Formats: sequence, structure tokens, C-alpha cells
Amino acid sequence: MIIRTTTPTHILRFPFDPADCDEILVTYKQNDDIKVEREKGQVTINNADKTIEYTLTQEETYAFNARGVVYLQVKCRQGDTVMASDPKTLKVEDVLDDTLMGIPDSEET
Repeated sequence: MIIRTTTPTHILRFPFDPADCDEILVTYKQNDDIKVEREKGQVTINNADKTIEYTLTQEETYAFNARGVVYLQVKCRQGDTVMASDPKTLKVEDVLDDTLMGIPDSEET
């Protein structure tokens, strides 16, 4: 689940060491629109746990439509081989006040 205007940290587990990937692409898609993407240089890799970790921003979660779903998929390239995870479905929940906190010049909606 993702709650709009929050900053969730996502930890994704791989069946192999993600450091072995030449490229990593994490994609969040909603209503046929790519809303957020993360590349290998934008994630933290934990070799021992075979995970990647990153945090979504308030602006990124604000872009999701509330009471809908977001699809998450990870792709990895190792040399000429490209692999992709099964798409995962994440429910999007709204907040009572969707003001972005701690961001100068953010406006209430």
C-alpha cells in the first residue's frame, strides 16, 4: 500500500545479487502512465540481503490517484540478458490533508 503525500521506503528482494545487474529499472505505472522510475544509481544495493532500497518523495506519491492501484515492476540487465519481475499491485490510499510538508512554496490542493 502507498499513502499519498508520504515518503515510503521500498525494499525489493532479488533472487540473486542485484549488484550483478548492469542496469536496474524500477517502474511505477498507473492508468497506463509511468508515474515514477528509479535506475540503479538511484537505489541503495544491499549485496548480503540481495535487496535494493529507495524512498519515494511526497511529490511522487502525490502524483498517484487515490483509491486506485499502482503497478510496480523491476527490470534488470546482465550483459545481453534482460529479466523482469511479475508486476506487483499496490493499493493507493488518500490522506485527509494532502499538503506537502516541509516543502517551500507547496500549495494545498
